[in-house]
Amino acid sequence: MELSTSKWRDIAALNRDLTVCVIPVGALEQHGPHLPLSVDATIAEGLARRIAQARPEGDRQVLLTPTIWAGTSPQHMSFPGTISLSDRTFVDLLVDTLDSLHVHGFRKFFVLNGHGGNSPGLNLAVRELHRRHPAAMVMAVSYWEVSAPLINRWRKSQVGGIGHACELETSLMMHFDPDNVAVELIDDERVEWRSDRFVVDLTMGRRFTVGYDVGSWSSSGAMGDPRHASAERGAEIAELIVGDLLDLVDDLRQLDSHADLRATSPLRETDERHYAD
Repeated sequence: MELSTSKWRDIAALNRDLTVCVIPVGALEQHGPHLPLSVDATIAEGLARRIAQARPEGDRQVLLTPTIWAGTSPQHMSFPGTISLSDRTFVDLLVDTLDSLHVHGFRKFFVLNGHGGNSPGLNLAVRELHRRHPAAMVMAVSYWEVSAPLINRWRKSQVGGIGHACELETSLMMHFDPDNVAVELIDDERVEWRSDRFVVDLTMGRRFTVGYDVGSWSSSGAMGDPRHASAERGAEIAELIVGDLLDLVDDLRQLDSHADLRATSPLRETDERHYAD
C-alpha cells in the first residue's frame, strides 16, 4: 500500500503488528555529467517499491511512504542544483514523519537510505526515536552497506570504481530511470588517491571521518568507473539487493521487542555459574 494514495479508512484497517512502514530517503545533489540530481531518491524509491510489491499476503503488509527527496549534502554544494538540508532539519524531518505514523499505531519502521551523507543523521534519528518510543522497532539501512558482499561479487570495476555516479549507481539508474541517463557522457571518473587508505569505494565502508568537498577531488562531480554500467546489470543487482532488504523487513516484522534480537537470554550459562559462585 502507498500512504499517499490511500484513504484514511484503508490505513486504519491495517494490522499494526504485521505492517512494516517503509520510508525511502534520498537526496537532491549533483551526480556527475551523465546522471540527474535525483539519483539517490530514485534508487531508494525504486528499491522500496520492489519491497512493497514483493510479499503482500494477508495481514503481512508494507506501507510505503512518499520518498524524503532531500538529504544532507554539503559536500556537493560547489555544484549547481544541489539542495542540502542541515543535519538538524534532516533529523527533525525523519523523526516527525515516524512520530506521526507512531501516533496512528504503527510500531515497525524500515528506513531505506539512498545517500551516504545521510548516515550520521540517520543514526541520530534512530536514537532519538528510541528515546521517545522505546517499544517501537526502527531499522535504518543503506542499501549498499547491507549488500556489499553481493555488490563486490557483481562488480566489474576495480576498487575505487564504486563511489559516486559510478558503476553501481549508473546501472541502477539505467534500470529504474533510463531516460534520464546521458549514456554519451559516461566516462572513467576514478580519482587517483594519494594512498590506498584514502580510496573512496562504497563497498569498503567508512574507515575514518574527514570533512571534504567533492569538487576538490573531482572536477566533474563523479567518482568511479561507470563504463561497466548497463540496464541489464542494473536489473540484476537490483534484484539481489531487494532480496537482502526483504530478508531484513521479514526479520523486523517478526520482532515483538528489542529483546527478540537475541537468540538467547542476556545472561549466558557461564555467566550464571560465575555469579552463582
